[in-house]
This record gives sequence, structure tokens and C-alpha cells, in this order.
Amino acid sequence: MAIGHGALGETCIWLSREIESVRTDLEQDRRRTARTLIRTDELRVVMVAVREDSGIPEHVARGPITIHVLDGSMDTYAAGDRTTLGAGMLMSLPGGVPHSRP
Repeated sequence: MAIGHGALGETCIWLSREIESVRTDLEQDRRRTARTLIRTDELRVVMVAVREDSGIPEHVARGPITIHVLDGSMDTYAAGDRTTLGAGMLMSLPGGVPHSRP
């Protein structure tokens, strides 16, 4: 939910509202949910929320990605290596790296 554009074309987002929206989706028995917050030719920002008892199958993104854990913790597999991320941690991966959340 963009709230406006600045002088240089940047998009401003009420992140707290988006977080609350995905939490509501998860409370309605969804295993995971996603919101595309920004989509341009050069950048895509997607917020993904996953229940503790659910995962994300292995997949590959064309461009670089970041995984930022807002609360809780999660195990992430990237290129066969396991990393545990906690609240406030951020991981970046180059494009083309297979990654998943078991």
C-alpha cells in the first residue's frame, strides 16, 4: 500500500500497516502470504510472511534478494547451506541462488 511519491519518484509505504495485514492473513489459517510493496523494472520489494509450521519450497530469483526477519526466527537454506536468522537479522543473496525455508 504505497502512500505517495516523493520528488524523485520514490515510493513511501506504511510498513506497519503491511505487517499487520500479513499477520491477519496468517491468523485466517493461511500457511504463508505475500504482498508486493514495490515493483519497477529495476526493483521488486515483496513482504512474505510464513507460519512457524510452514515453509517455502526451493526457488530461484532472477535478481539479488534480501531476507529480513522482522520477528521470530527461521532457518533458511541457500545454495545448500543452512542459516538461522533471528528478529532484526538480514541476509542478502545474489540472483540465481537457490533458496528455501523448510
